Amino acid sequence: MNKTNLPLLLFVSVILLAPSVFAQNSLRQHLATKYEAFFEPDRENIHLHLNKTIFSQEEHIWFSAYVFDQNSQTPSLQTTNLYVCLYDKEGNEVKRNLLYIEGGVGHGDFKIDSSFTSGIYYIRAYTNWMKNFKHKDSFIQKIEVFPQTPEIALPDITDQFDVQLLPESGYILENTKSIVGFKVMDVKGAGQKIVSASLINSDGLSILENIHNNHLGFGKFAYFQKGQRQYKLRISLENGKILESVLPRPQSEGILITSNNLDPKRLLLSVSTNERTLNSNKGELFFVAFHQNMNLVVKEFVLNEKDLVFSFDKAKLPFGVNILTLFDDKFNVIASSLFFNEFAIDIPEVTIAIKGETARDSVNLAAVINRRDTTNFTLSASILPEGTKANHPSNSIYSSFWLIPYLRNSIEDPSYYFNGYNRLKLYELDLMLLVQGWGRYDWKTIFKDTFEENFEYERGITIKGKVLNADLSKENSLWVNDGSPTGFYSLDLTKNKEFTKSGLVLYKNDSLTLALIDRDGRLKVPDLELSYMPHLESEDLDFFESSDYSSNLKSKLTETVDAPLKLMGNTVQLDEVTVVERRLPRRSRFSVDALTTVKLVTNEDIKKYGSLVGYLRKLGFLAIIETDAFGFTKLAVKASGRKLGGLRNIPLSLNGFPTDGSDLVGKPLSAFQSIAYDDIKQGYIAFTSSGAYVDLNAPKRYIKRLITDGFTKPQKYYEPKYAYYDSTVFEHYGAVNWQAVLLSDSKNEVIFSFPKQKQQKVKVFIEGMGADGKLLSTVKTVQLK
Repeated sequence: MNKTNLPLLLFVSVILLAPSVFAQNSLRQHLATKYEAFFEPDRENIHLHLNKTIFSQEEHIWFSAYVFDQNSQTPSLQTTNLYVCLYDKEGNEVKRNLLYIEGGVGHGDFKIDSSFTSGIYYIRAYTNWMKNFKHKDSFIQKIEVFPQTPEIALPDITDQFDVQLLPESGYILENTKSIVGFKVMDVKGAGQKIVSASLINSDGLSILENIHNNHLGFGKFAYFQKGQRQYKLRISLENGKILESVLPRPQSEGILITSNNLDPKRLLLSVSTNERTLNSNKGELFFVAFHQNMNLVVKEFVLNEKDLVFSFDKAKLPFGVNILTLFDDKFNVIASSLFFNEFAIDIPEVTIAIKGETARDSVNLAAVINRRDTTNFTLSASILPEGTKANHPSNSIYSSFWLIPYLRNSIEDPSYYFNGYNRLKLYELDLMLLVQGWGRYDWKTIFKDTFEENFEYERGITIKGKVLNADLSKENSLWVNDGSPTGFYSLDLTKNKEFTKSGLVLYKNDSLTLALIDRDGRLKVPDLELSYMPHLESEDLDFFESSDYSSNLKSKLTETVDAPLKLMGNTVQLDEVTVVERRLPRRSRFSVDALTTVKLVTNEDIKKYGSLVGYLRKLGFLAIIETDAFGFTKLAVKASGRKLGGLRNIPLSLNGFPTDGSDLVGKPLSAFQSIAYDDIKQGYIAFTSSGAYVDLNAPKRYIKRLITDGFTKPQKYYEPKYAYYDSTVFEHYGAVNWQAVLLSDSKNEVIFSFPKQKQQKVKVFIEGMGADGKLLSTVKTVQLK
């Protein structure tokens, strides 16, 4: 057989023994070099954990975002900017948020306001860097919105079905044992339950009965292909319909590969061919490659028998989806297969129980991650009524990061394979990979393409501008404050009076305070031009980049809701009693980080101390009023650390701008909203003016500019106020609580509390990611007593 006559497919595997060591190493190095160049650029994967997927008007879509580095299998630290958008069922953008991601994690929400009509929507998340790749890997999840008096259509019913036959190596070979996968779907891509399946030969005789299949309409069978004889698969569906499909015509020459994944520690790989192929290729060198991300395992073998079997240590193969590709010595792809290497799979068990005393209206739960080692997990939790029908996520965090990035085609219910993972689920996972047919990346692309970086990693917000009235002979700096206690910095002006600053964490609709500053530290109102990057522009949805696109628009609402899921205002209607929300008093002292303390000035402080100097002394500072040689007074606050050389002035700022203390003299304590200082009380003190105090004599030295393009500020969870918590509609479609950020402690425990909302049992959906890339996804029913 001439090798060029072998079917040129897309993928396959690696293996042993070659005639020339030099030839082996040279060919292997060429393969490795091309592969490494293709996969060297990092690829990012995204998962959104939504509180649910079916909503009523006036509810919020709450979500936590997890961004994963596909190569390192750890949280992505490259990107801080995540775009999260809502689209209608035609792909038109409805809303857009820019989410701030830190350590691979962030959270946000969308409100389902009155502009939404009932029907199907999509939520999509992506980064700018993803646009560099053919497969953008956006996260897309279908959601549904129904109005307060919903009209819900029942699913369409159709008699049109599609039977797909997919040989394991990509083709059937005559006079050889072949394995063929099959799947049965309706016109919307939903798998169909099969009652029976059998293989029929050309004489009309059944040669295989009761072929195994699963609830998603997948199955496989092995048979011996005699010459060019034709065979057909006969399938009986639950509705009584009989389907028949003719198997693909066999190739006369070729080499098949079959993986046996049943052993927990070793993978068995069978290489099979027929007499004709062996005669024309005996003694020839072939390569088998296992590959995934930056992991490539290449071995060689010499074709000297019709049937060869190789055994591989799973611990030395990449974890997860492996693409198995068979090449000849000219790198023509001969056969392709996929399997899931489960060795060292880490799916921790989680137990959830009531923690401590249970209050009448609320409960504390403790979720314990059962692991021997301690991993710092960041988790999110959705708490829904036990009988919920409102949550139908297409993916879990496992399938989003372990499965979807390696597949070319969409699959139904990918999260199924990791929910209650066991050996049967592994078998069904490999069955699904068999009927996928192809992996994500084809070798023609790997060998020929070169990476072009047209889209950069976005890290924060960039401001650019020009100060038109700057006198560069003495005014060469712009002072900027973003409103936070420590968010102030000085920007140098160029010779063209321009400035730029990148990597800022700025939130949309907040404001920047800006002032020109001269060499002597005096401030002046700037006349400036200012712009923000990235500029948020709407972008319609390309359904075909998604694994959850509009091929399946079937509603998950399969019942008619006979009562409205009514939401109230700020009152909670419980039977006939109305309870008004009680506002808790704000804390007067808190830490914004490990090194900064913010003290809010309270009415009690104003009455007790009156003056700023007295208040600072109460806080432990040495505050005095100094007079210079010209008779001007200013407030000075001293640091008394001996290690710093005795008393010295602590740097002061007012509303984000440095001050020598002269504009702090004579102001009452009521003029200040807060005072921030470092933990050792020697580095700085930042004063923020009270909006209620107006100093008519103070000259204007700065301007404020609205931040038009920035991150969407995460909102505190808004507790939905439903009219009825004991109704069927709440049981099916309501929400009890949402926890956007939960951090595990040294005991691998997470404790959270929430109102019971009259529920006896709840269903808790937890997902998250560890700092080391460990993943977690679980669903538990919890009794509340």
